[in-house]
Amino acid sequence: MDKIVELIATLDLHQLLTGVPIDVSKYSKDELNIFIVLAAHCIFNGPVSIHKDTIFPLGVKGKIEDLIPPADPFKNSNWRATVLPISRIINADKRFDLIKTNCTQVRLYSKLWPL
Repeated sequence: MDKIVELIATLDLHQLLTGVPIDVSKYSKDELNIFIVLAAHCIFNGPVSIHKDTIFPLGVKGKIEDLIPPADPFKNSNWRATVLPISRIINADKRFDLIKTNCTQVRLYSKLWPL
């Protein structure tokens, strides 16, 4: 997962996520890194409710709604809408091809979440 997080971090997330429900432009570097871990987990392994305690990769534990600064209102649909542009970029980026072919979400549903 370290490599996936590193690759996602190379994307211009502030530009990519302009206008989505969760505003990451005000996140600290640590908050942005946690956001990336949570988003990557959902994109490649399928979604989890923002209200559910989950053990995420890289030792991140808790509910999505508690781990990142909230949107107003913070709903599952806002999480989905925020992660969608990242998923689209990953889907088109050849650097992620090997990861995509081996991930749970693609094996089960033939596509990344939430495409």
